[in-house]
Amino acid sequence: MDNILIKKAKIVDSKSSFNGKKVDILIEKGIITKIGKDIKSKHQVIEFKNLHVSAGWFDMHANFRDPGFEYQEDLTTGIKAAQKGGFTGVAVMPSTSPCIDTKSSVEYILNKTKGAIVDIYP
Repeated sequence: MDNILIKKAKIVDSKSSFNGKKVDILIEKGIITKIGKDIKSKHQVIEFKNLHVSAGWFDMHANFRDPGFEYQEDLTTGIKAAQKGGFTGVAVMPSTSPCIDTKSSVEYILNKTKGAIVDIYP
């Protein structure tokens, strides 16, 4: 995992003392090690205008369409889209063919997405 310095990000977390503040965030080996102003680092820097950081989001209604309609969206492309959108978990709808309504179809989804960066809930 890379080491990253996020510069001048507005924190969106009502439970944090940093909520609403623009700060730098140092991430080393996937762990936030420092939050503050004007952090110096030789790590990769991420800095954009109007950058916000929040806890991961959860989508309660995702249509990944796998199995049966993979040409529209499959589990892999759905996970990539969720990740890019800041989602750390999604509930996939059973609108597939066959419908996700049996133990084996749920196991199919769970096995195919095991270890994914986004948690999948059939």
